[in-house]
This record gives sequence, structure tokens and C-alpha cells, in this order.
Amino acid sequence: MDLSKNELKRLDATAVWHAFTQMAEYEPLIVEHAEGRTLIDIDGRRLLDGAASMWCNIHGHRHPRIDAAIRAQLDRVAHVTNLGMSNPTAIALAARLIELTPPGLNHVFFASDGASAIEVALKMAFQYWRQRENPRPEKSCYIAYEHAYHGDTIGSVSVSTPSSGMQMSAQTSQ
Repeated sequence: MDLSKNELKRLDATAVWHAFTQMAEYEPLIVEHAEGRTLIDIDGRRLLDGAASMWCNIHGHRHPRIDAAIRAQLDRVAHVTNLGMSNPTAIALAARLIELTPPGLNHVFFASDGASAIEVALKMAFQYWRQRENPRPEKSCYIAYEHAYHGDTIGSVSVSTPSSGMQMSAQTSQ
């Protein structure tokens, strides 16, 4: 689909619902491509990707080694679910991560994003305490940063607060 800049902006404002964005006030910012830590929009403006694409792109955009690894993986298989099956790349990565972590950390759970990782960590902690010989007390606490964003899944939102800051707090769940 080859759309004009104006049509892209119109459709972006009317057809796409942007997360955590007041759509009544939204002014389209459409990134066409990127180079290193620079995003380039459809009008040619160069912008620093200060959020590193939401903290997940620490090596910059279009890094040659990362791009080559992605292309090589695409030549084998684009995606395999981790629900009851696996693939050699995931297995090798898990083994390497276990080598790099302290003794006793012998399993890897892959999540698709940070919010899902927080969600899974909360569920694992809950399940751990439920399966112990001496189950957890009636009330339990999760420790989280106060006034911090931990993700947008229901669990990660439950340990987040809306304004910024980095003070520790405990949130109680029952």
C-alpha cells in the first residue's frame, strides 16, 4: 500500500489507537526508517530515539550484526511458539543465559515484552508460594518502585503508580 504523507497522517489519527495517548489531542508522528539511535519521520525530521523504542533497543536501529542474525533466523523459521514446543535458537540462548547467571538459576522463561515479563514474574512468585510445604501467609507483598511504570498488563499495572519517581514501596495483595 503506497499512501501519501497526508493520507498516512489521516489514517494514523483515525484508524490507529495509540497506547497511553490522548487521541483527541494526538498529532501524528510517523517514523519511516531509522539509523542507529536516530528515527527519521515521513517529513525527513531526524529524532533521537531517547526511549530506545521503549527501552528494548539498546543497540540502536539497523545494527549490522543484529540485522544479520534476524535475517538468518528468518531463513530458518520466523516464529515458533514456546507453548509446548521449542527451537534450537531459543534452547541455545537459554543455555547461554544460564551460564551467565549465578548458580541455582537454572531455567529461562522467555516473554515477548517487559510488561509480560513483569506479569510472569508476579505469577511465578504467587505460584511458588502456593506450592510450598508451608504456604505463604494470608497476605503477601510485592515490592515495586513507587510512582513508576512497570508495564500495561493487569498484573504489571497493579504494581505501578501513575506519576514518576523511584522510591521503593510495597503493595499488598490478597
